[in-house]
Amino acid sequence: MRASVGCPVVESCHTDAIRLDKGGFPFVAYPGDCDCCFLCQLDCPYGAVTVSAQMDLPFLVTC
Repeated sequence: MRASVGCPVVESCHTDAIRLDKGGFPFVAYPGDCDCCFLCQLDCPYGAVTVSAQMDLPFLVTC
């Protein structure tokens, strides 16, 4: 399923590390800005986000 402009993962990212690509899919645009707060993981209605402090960046599975 393609993410819409109202993607909760993008909206929940308070550091703006996650953006939508040209196709409307969320991706980690600024991995260095991610502070592993887990909000994107909690807010994804599809369970498509995994965040771990041991990872270099949040892992997003395409919606």
